[in-house]
Amino acid sequence: MNARLLELFLIETDLQCDFALMAWNDAEEGVKGGNNDRVWYSLQAFLIAAANVSKLLWPPASSSTAQRCRLRDALNIEESSPLRSRDLRNCFEHFEERLETWARAHSHAPFVDRNIFVGGGRGIAPQDGGLRNLEVVSWTVTFRDERYCLPPIVAAVRDLRSRARLALARLEDEVSGQSH
Repeated sequence: MNARLLELFLIETDLQCDFALMAWNDAEEGVKGGNNDRVWYSLQAFLIAAANVSKLLWPPASSSTAQRCRLRDALNIEESSPLRSRDLRNCFEHFEERLETWARAHSHAPFVDRNIFVGGGRGIAPQDGGLRNLEVVSWTVTFRDERYCLPPIVAAVRDLRSRARLALARLEDEVSGQSH
């Protein structure tokens, strides 16, 4: 990956991390203010930005896989990063498919969605009408029977933003050092 392309990918990584963290802060404010629609809107925006970061680092099958490996190396990102998985984002991105599947399997169940609760438990189970639940003490989203803990993703985004900014600064130093 040439220096210019690396710079562009680092800039976009930083931007998507900023977007993710803005959305995360908005979700926290939505919880504090009791605005459930704001919470779910913000969580969806957070997941989209985090997935955009994931695609920058681990592209869908393409010829740029080797270049993205170099990007991950420049950022010192492990393959085990919580940013790698796009599963929860896919639950939101392809919600219509999940809704159809749920409706066929639970034709007589009440429909309860976007439940927000405090404390332990799994929220409202799919057979009882629940699709998306958020437990706000641990910030765990349950989609049907799948559980996703959000704080490790948030921490990884914060860390990545710092790494991207450091990598950009190093790159700028290298370029300015070469021009003298």
